[in-house]
Amino acid sequence: MVRGILVALFHLVSVPLYSLVAIAGDVLFPGREWIPRVGAAWSRHTLRLAGVRVEVEGAGILVENRPAVLAANHTSAMDIYAVCSSVPVPYRMVAKAELFRIPLFGRALLRAGFVPLQRRPSRRDLRAIERVRADLRRGAIVCFFPEGTRSPDGRLRPFKTGAFVLAIREQIPVIPVAIEGACRVQRRGSLRIRPGTIRFRVLPPLPTAGRDLDERRDLARECHDRIAAALPPDQRPAG
Repeated sequence: MVRGILVALFHLVSVPLYSLVAIAGDVLFPGREWIPRVGAAWSRHTLRLAGVRVEVEGAGILVENRPAVLAANHTSAMDIYAVCSSVPVPYRMVAKAELFRIPLFGRALLRAGFVPLQRRPSRRDLRAIERVRADLRRGAIVCFFPEGTRSPDGRLRPFKTGAFVLAIREQIPVIPVAIEGACRVQRRGSLRIRPGTIRFRVLPPLPTAGRDLDERRDLARECHDRIAAALPPDQRPAG
């Protein structure tokens, strides 16, 4: 519990400070991916304070397959820090809309090209995702948690299709990522943080060349199955 309180206090101080630095850097040095760099540093500091180490496997796949959609399982707030600190190339993230309402922090996310999504999918969400198409053409990776929210028990849940619609429309690969151990470090809705290791495992890409939108559910299922196979038994779908 002490680590959880320390991380919460760190966020209280660091979020406005890092957001200001990120926004200022983006204004002064446009085009240099300043905000994601600051976000990566903030994530690493948070993980270090929490006593959490991230082991990355297959980072070269992300470097060699750009642009792409990254699809990862989501069990804990720690997943976000793992993604931000582990992706070695320019990236954008699709995140819940509530984060964009945080003063300064939300402004930094928007300037970085991150995409807000409502809890209930809407056409406005699709328009928001369209904004990242220019970033994709410059070689960025767009990161999704296609379950839509954190799993309450750590087990992989069914995937929504938004990430896969974008990948098929742009004819870019989907890169599955299996995040193991984040739910053991911090459960959904809990302040308690247990020191430990998160494994960030990048899996071989799923090509979309020649596929059409009618195959989006098949693609989502293929990605889901590949991630499930890479997770430990206690994180695989029940049954």
